[in-house]
Amino acid sequence: MAEPLFCTTGITSQTHDGYHVLFWDIDATPLHHIINDLTEVAKLHQLGDIVILESSPGSYHAICCDKRTLGQARDIINQSTLQDLNHTDYGHSLGRWVLRVTPKRAWNPDPPQSGMAALSSVPKLAHVIERPRFPHPTPYGVSRAHALYLFHTYGARQPLANIMDNGHALHVEHYLTTKA
Repeated sequence: MAEPLFCTTGITSQTHDGYHVLFWDIDATPLHHIINDLTEVAKLHQLGDIVILESSPGSYHAICCDKRTLGQARDIINQSTLQDLNHTDYGHSLGRWVLRVTPKRAWNPDPPQSGMAALSSVPKLAHVIERPRFPHPTPYGVSRAHALYLFHTYGARQPLANIMDNGHALHVEHYLTTKA
């Protein structure tokens, strides 16, 4: 018997200029372990702030707005000892990662609402790993679109303006999942 399908909406890691921000998907791990693990990854790769969101009880998403190539992003994401490697591999094979930002709902053949109006915030702010405020040496800059989303939705601080790109649009995907 086929599992039921659920509709949801997510933002993608893609930036307007073909790079990717860093997305982590970590389940069944205490928050303090995630903070410690991602702080070490941030130090190792000289990353900017990492915003950790609780996507559901005991499950977390983390976002860093520093841009990297797809392969570099995969390698940095996999530096976390807690990352769901299936999520990393699947996203890499698709050429982007997607993190859910709306509730899962029963499948409906009518298309969901599109654009920013569809981004009702389901994940809750859990923690921000704040990194030094100097213009850290990110080779491709920082995604303005992702930073603005995190600022307007969660109140996360903005990166320094001189390292942000000029992109203003997030890539949003509506998709089906069998996971309730």
